[in-house]
Amino acid sequence: MSSPSTPKRRPFKFRHTNSLRCASSSSSISIFDGDELMSKAEIESFKKEPLKIEVFSKDFQNANFNDYMEDIILVNENFNNNPKTHLFGIFDGHGSDKSAIYCKENFPKHLDKLLSAKHSKFDPNRATIEENFAKAFKDIDDEIEKLDYTDFGNTATIVYISDKTLYCANVGDSKCILVSKRNFKRLSYEDKCIDENEKNRIISAGGEVTKKKLNGILSVSRAMGDFFLKDYGLISEPHITKIEINYDDKFCIIASDGIWDVITEEMIFNMTKKTDCAEDLANKILKLALSLGSQDNISIVVIGFNLKNENVNKDI
Repeated sequence: MSSPSTPKRRPFKFRHTNSLRCASSSSSISIFDGDELMSKAEIESFKKEPLKIEVFSKDFQNANFNDYMEDIILVNENFNNNPKTHLFGIFDGHGSDKSAIYCKENFPKHLDKLLSAKHSKFDPNRATIEENFAKAFKDIDDEIEKLDYTDFGNTATIVYISDKTLYCANVGDSKCILVSKRNFKRLSYEDKCIDENEKNRIISAGGEVTKKKLNGILSVSRAMGDFFLKDYGLISEPHITKIEINYDDKFCIIASDGIWDVITEEMIFNMTKKTDCAEDLANKILKLALSLGSQDNISIVVIGFNLKNENVNKDI
């Protein structure tokens, strides 16, 4: 994400992490054509069997256009020492990577603490997972303010998987999509100042949208940090989506705006028809973004569900 000022920090190059690796499958045949959907037996098997995942994350400084890397990736499998829960995210810093790093290091701790108690709809003192997500965002934002990170902040897009339930919480414009065999669905909300709802909220709070930016400075309407804009409509309250992972869901993709500035969700959906491997898909998306002229930092997390390649062997 571009920013009004970018304090210097050490140069950063290419990184990638992966929990499982698989051979490139550029010649894979699509399994998504209309007459090749799962059989009833496979659907019943999916319902009974534990979910299998494959995760691959990658980031790229794009050094020809950026002196520093301000995107930070979170990959936390077996979250809270539970083999059925996982936490993933991207924090896209603007002005610095300091608040993004703080979010990566501390958000899991806050969420872990909040989720440690059992949830019951009959106990008014117990919050829902969505409410705990919102509180975790607020608590982290309050802590960042105490650190005097006044002039910079970050977006946050986080995915939490519990068994076969997926939660997505976000502020800012790092998007998350869920791709199935037949279609795709955006799970995050793009918090741009030009969004009519966000623009009206900003104006009601005393801010203004100038040149598509909050007070002419920041292009997103929600973010962690950036406290000099919190009195003008910038908030850290996340949008939260809850969805059940279905038998025909294949990939969940989280990416920073270095991807979405040049690649559409439909383009990624079409790419998933030609691969059955999280690593292969992440590499293809990065390569395409660069070929289309992306000039921002790039980060991507690809989570695959029940992929049919021989290296997916991890039950959760």
